Amino acid sequence: ADAEKELLDCADEYVVDKTTDKVIKEKKRDVIDLKKDEIPKEEPKAKAKSFIGAIYDGAVKLEDQIEKALGFNKDKLDDHEKAEALIIVEESASPEKCKEIVTGQKDDGCIELSDTVCDELDTPKEEIITTIQPKLTNKKLQLPNLPSLLATAINLSYLKNAAPKHKGVWEDKYDKARKYLSDQIKDEDAEKELLNCADDYVVDNCIKKVVKDKKRNAVVTVQESTTPEKCDDVVSNQNNDGSFEVSETICKEIDIPVTNVVTEVKKCTQNPKLRSPKSEPWWKTALAT
Repeated sequence: ADAEKELLDCADEYVVDKTTDKVIKEKKRDVIDLKKDEIPKEEPKAKAKSFIGAIYDGAVKLEDQIEKALGFNKDKLDDHEKAEALIIVEESASPEKCKEIVTGQKDDGCIELSDTVCDELDTPKEEIITTIQPKLTNKKLQLPNLPSLLATAINLSYLKNAAPKHKGVWEDKYDKARKYLSDQIKDEDAEKELLNCADDYVVDNCIKKVVKDKKRNAVVTVQESTTPEKCDDVVSNQNNDGSFEVSETICKEIDIPVTNVVTEVKKCTQNPKLRSPKSEPWWKTALAT
């Protein structure tokens, strides 16, 4: 029973990942093309602005000017997704969002976490604080007002990384908040650690949110493209014993040759029973159903 559940779960995950990746791959240039005019054409070594360049700084050289500017490895889909996600984050930032964030600034310079930032990070305020807090190792950050320091650092990271185009809206508030952090922490290394942790968290969560949204939209696209004819083709490959052969229809949807699909999906498990040669018809049936 456990092996059967693992088989079905692995097949489900594999099919969903492959079908959504196929949709994303087909559309992966769309957002990047929107930024084409902003990428310098006279400097081959130019890198994308803001934290796109920071994250992918030092990446391998690529022949395409856009890919050079973004600095990601074209052979890795994850890097394509990350690069697109970072662009989407910047594109979605607006002066209005920036104003909403900085309106939470108090007289001493700290900025409370607003719903705007929490929504962009797809995480409740309390969870943001409790997730980052254990990652801080500098003892000089063990302060009673650490939650306020963290909230301020998260806000600053979002403004700096996601909204560089709207710097005029938030720059003075940013400077005041940085002074607040310096005055409270009174240690350059500790302050740097706090800001770096905030940057890592903001970048990671922004990427996760965009990629998750793209996956969700891709699933809808796949579902909408499913036709009765495709379903008929799949079920026509059922054997007398109830097992299925993997049809060309399925393999086209998951963008992998029929001859490779079972070998690839088996990599999802370490279960000896599910990796054995006799498991091949099980995998074919699980993929079809």
